Amino acid sequence: MVEAYKDLAVVERDFRNLKAIDLDLRPVYHWTEKRVRAHVFICMLAAYLNWHPRKALAPLIFTDEEIPERTDPVAPAQRSEGAKAKDAAQKSPEGLDLPSYRTLLSHLGSLRRSRILFAGGHSTEKLSLPTPVQRRASELIGMPIPITVKGKPTEPKRR
Repeated sequence: MVEAYKDLAVVERDFRNLKAIDLDLRPVYHWTEKRVRAHVFICMLAAYLNWHPRKALAPLIFTDEEIPERTDPVAPAQRSEGAKAKDAAQKSPEGLDLPSYRTLLSHLGSLRRSRILFAGGHSTEKLSLPTPVQRRASELIGMPIPITVKGKPTEPKRR
């Protein structure tokens, strides 16, 4: 019973973080059973979709990757030695600075594909150079960062 109660606390924390931190949603109030069920389904789907990148990017953030087995359900939760080392050093095992999950996502979003327009109507495309953190994140999620621009540049939109 104690384990089930503690698991409920984890679900509640994840739900609260999902709505307030990860998605930054305002409170939504529903009054019909159908809408409440739909809202809970969408929230659980979002939590599931958010769980995958969090798990994959765990080595780059302050997440305990090797949670110790609990022998006594009443005893407080323990952190692994790896998590304690990350907290103490504020660095990943590769020596990279550890940001929060949200900061890491912002940093990953700074990878850009820019279009440079020159006088006379000529243009070229440029890719930003990935940082070591962006390179490591791309390795962890299994998606390579492009190093060349492929395809024909698109024409600029005229207004």
